[in-house]
Amino acid sequence: MARIELVRSGGFAGRTVRAAVDTRTDPDSQWYADALTSLDLAGLSGADPGRPAPDRFHYSLSVEDDDGAAHRLDFAETAVPEQLRPLVDRLVARASSTQP
Repeated sequence: MARIELVRSGGFAGRTVRAAVDTRTDPDSQWYADALTSLDLAGLSGADPGRPAPDRFHYSLSVEDDDGAAHRLDFAETAVPEQLRPLVDRLVARASSTQP
């Protein structure tokens, strides 16, 4: 199980949105657990984060496992690794639905 947090900042409006999930208690915990199982977070941490660009988003994804292993991935909107896209999209949708 894990705690996942995504922060999306920047964009045209400069608005920051956050989404956090604790897979021990979240109703969609199985989806998130499956998504994390399919990822090589250590390998992705070495991926090219891309370059910041005006009016584009920047993402910071943090994952902390119950065993204390922690991963933080930072990337520009144009450099989101394809295998992370479903997780990022779901977390952004979650953040957008819970914030004014």
